[in-house]
Amino acid sequence: MALSPTVKSFFRAQTALIEERGFWNCLSAVETLAALLLEGGRSPWIGRLRKSEARGDTVFHGPLMPLRFHGAITWTTHYVCIERGIVYDPVALRPLPLRRYSQAVFGEEIPIETFVAEGDAEKYLRSRSLRSSP
Repeated sequence: MALSPTVKSFFRAQTALIEERGFWNCLSAVETLAALLLEGGRSPWIGRLRKSEARGDTVFHGPLMPLRFHGAITWTTHYVCIERGIVYDPVALRPLPLRRYSQAVFGEEIPIETFVAEGDAEKYLRSRSLRSSP
């Protein structure tokens, strides 16, 4: 199933924003991507990447550094939109297969945990929009 022009346009705009080093919120971007995919009859879910390490009584979240930015952009948590085994992340420049995603983008295997399950995306997005409404 091909992506809609709206999804493609949004994805390209997000990629350009990252390239310009403007303010970019990965969770907000993937929420919008998930909503657009839902509108197109798809079943996305939202994944979260973290490199967590227990350090005594605390948990340390190590840096996530996309290879293509050579350390200029770093996060401790990164969210991605996934549908049918494809990761939609503007940082990657194009949709990538789930099995290759973290190695291609970060140069290492980083597990992607489920942040919002496939069947819960619509409910999650609805609750987010209610919270942000005045």
